[in-house]
Amino acid sequence: MTADLPTRLAELENQVRVAIKEHESANPAFAATRPRPDRRRRQSSTT
Repeated sequence: MTADLPTRLAELENQVRVAIKEHESANPAFAATRPRPDRRRRQSSTT
């Protein structure tokens, strides 16, 4: 391994996050249960 461990861990973590996002966006069941940040932002700004 030429890359040091923290760098490799960061790369793997990023790959995992991307894979999870792609999986959730491809599956309507996951997308429906996931809270939308923009909705929460709108609600908090109107109060």
